[in-house]
Amino acid sequence: MAKIINQNGKIIIQSNSGDAKLTLAKTNISHISRQPYREYLTIHMLGTVPPMIKLNHSDITFPQTDSITELEGLLNDYWTINEGPYHVFVAEAAQTEFDCSPYFSLTDEYKVFINGVFQSSGHSRSGDTVIFTSAPGEGTEVMIMI
Repeated sequence: MAKIINQNGKIIIQSNSGDAKLTLAKTNISHISRQPYREYLTIHMLGTVPPMIKLNHSDITFPQTDSITELEGLLNDYWTINEGPYHVFVAEAAQTEFDCSPYFSLTDEYKVFINGVFQSSGHSRSGDTVIFTSAPGEGTEVMIMI
């Protein structure tokens, strides 16, 4: 079992126990693919042998996704994070609202990451503001992207 974290422009695949970790720089990833009707993704790497890493959907505990298709979309979002609009906030104590209007206009397809981990629930959108049902915690990194 493993979790996938987006941190500082890199994809980190880490065992749940934390004792094993693989860090992939965005510049080392060629593309991410999935064969139809398969429950695993392939991350194609540049200049490595073998040039791919296979991830089984059932082995990924974070981010929590409902399907291999959702996981594939999320990994592609991680991979292209610096190509689309996003902003990183540092949460203050008890802060539940994050106003994106100075940076971009939110769409219904917005995504939220707390300390690099995708959050599929626990927040909503009102205009250009993301509202959490409970505060992420002081000093927590909150990344919102469209």
